[in-house]
Amino acid sequence: MENVKFEVLSEETVQINERNFIEVAKKKAVSENTSYEFYSISRGFLDAKGQKKFKNSVSIPCEFIEKVILAMDRIKTM
Repeated sequence: MENVKFEVLSEETVQINERNFIEVAKKKAVSENTSYEFYSISRGFLDAKGQKKFKNSVSIPCEFIEKVILAMDRIKTM
């Protein structure tokens, strides 16, 4: 099995309330033979020590991000 490391290239946090947030990030998965960039949208919260913990996440390949943005823009006005 190949060892994969993940790098966060950029990220933005959208605060929902004092403890809950949504993190939008561009990431890179790197293995010995290849690398792959993608976007992730993660729902998370701050634990009692103030550390980020994540509940759910979805990964979106870079080649589909524009389609996802357009779809979200269309449904927000419905």
